[in-house]
Amino acid sequence: MSILQIFKPMAEAQPAVERLEDVLTDLARYGRPRVGMYSDDGTWLCAMDVNISPIGAKFEVRSDFKQTTPMAAAQQCRERLHAAIKSLGGHA
Repeated sequence: MSILQIFKPMAEAQPAVERLEDVLTDLARYGRPRVGMYSDDGTWLCAMDVNISPIGAKFEVRSDFKQTTPMAAAQQCRERLHAAIKSLGGHA
């Protein structure tokens, strides 16, 4: 038996589980996020009015309609927010 057979590879680190609260707190740095179920089909939407005072930008960001979970809606909204900020020359 070689020395390599004695040692097992280290388990890969599990990625940190992100919570809805974390995503909403991140979004809240730029405005007031709203997450809701706006129809009877059990799907979700996230939207927010963004105000970035230092560069004088004000706009709305939202997820697609019919997201399967509140988390999916909030994450898509955050991705779009970060992309918009980068397109304005900022860093999110």
